[in-house]
Amino acid sequence: MNIVIVTSLLPFPLNSGGAQAQYNMIEYLRKRHNLALAYPQNANNSTKNLAELKIRWPDVKFFRYSYSAQLSHLPFAYEKIVRALKLLLMPNNRSFKTERILKPYGYPLTQKFIRFVQKTINKHEANLLQVEFYPYLGLVDKVNPTIKTVFVQHEIRFVRNERMMSDLSPTLKEQNMMQEQMGEEIRLLNTYDAIVTLTDVDCHILKEHGVSSPIFVSPAGINTPISNYKDQPGNAFFIGGFGHAPNQEGILWLLQKVLPLVRNYSAKTLPEFGIIGVGWKKSWLPPTTTFKLRLYGFVDNLGTVAAGGIMLVPILSGSGMRMKILEAAALSMPIVTTSVGKEGLDFVNEVHCLVADSPQEFAYATTRLLNDATLRRKLALNAQALLRSKYSVGTLADVRQQIYNKI
Repeated sequence: MNIVIVTSLLPFPLNSGGAQAQYNMIEYLRKRHNLALAYPQNANNSTKNLAELKIRWPDVKFFRYSYSAQLSHLPFAYEKIVRALKLLLMPNNRSFKTERILKPYGYPLTQKFIRFVQKTINKHEANLLQVEFYPYLGLVDKVNPTIKTVFVQHEIRFVRNERMMSDLSPTLKEQNMMQEQMGEEIRLLNTYDAIVTLTDVDCHILKEHGVSSPIFVSPAGINTPISNYKDQPGNAFFIGGFGHAPNQEGILWLLQKVLPLVRNYSAKTLPEFGIIGVGWKKSWLPPTTTFKLRLYGFVDNLGTVAAGGIMLVPILSGSGMRMKILEAAALSMPIVTTSVGKEGLDFVNEVHCLVADSPQEFAYATTRLLNDATLRRKLALNAQALLRSKYSVGTLADVRQQIYNKI
């Protein structure tokens, strides 16, 4: 097939779950289909990243929507300036927090962008349009209806909104806005020929809320090399970029409410907690006194830093599939996660990980791993065995190919 993939995120470097989910699927499918990627130029989707992808994927065509074309849309340019000022002057203002949750930013479906997508479809002689990520969900209303359309649901937006707004006590106006957005999201999903979710949980949620388009479940894989188990007692890590709001929320919860409780359950404290991912700054993070906090930034080879340490996944909101859980399994890391963190994955509490949802439970689970080498080894090896059997890239890509065949 000739497939055009429209995405807001160029899948390189592999510094986020969304990038990994796209990269590994495209790496497999490009050998079976003629693929073209259409994407907007921005700081994340840089020329350097594009050059590296062209080397890796000489058989994939790339169509870039230039930054100058985006800025020619004056509301976009104005919103960009206003957003930058608000981030600088009022980052913790409640109304701004709400705005960042409920109002997608940076990807207007202008007539110029729609023409760009349609031109890409025509030039590639596409018979399938695949749209990735929520910002471009509305494209289905705008482009040539004569080809098949598929939406890859990395995260259900109305689920993420509800979870992130829960601590902000939404006003009646905000609740109505959330209901309207949910209704529009469901309407647009029903316009696609098929929906692909990453988990069974998301598939069930969409069906419960009235999505009638065919829904297929196709988990994403990772390319993190499998590491043999090596115990790195005492060190704990989080993997994820600052740009994803649920990561910010989870890290604040962990640093402010969880890790200070660790020594309440044991004389052994957490020596070091490391955050691996782009964008984190110590000036944004709350101060810590009971353990050392280290920011690693982007790490090309996770195994050199984190293998064998304890993985903490304090995710409280969002939906979809947390790639960091699979990365931890590949790196032989025992895992402590919330229920939301492991949602949609077949990881079982006390078998493949420890599941804890309150600050007290999460601190106690972390303490158990700090003190019990046998438990650390058992959880790490069980998680890695599950990864090999169910979440290998080859197995998951075969699932996606079967979905294309059905469509």
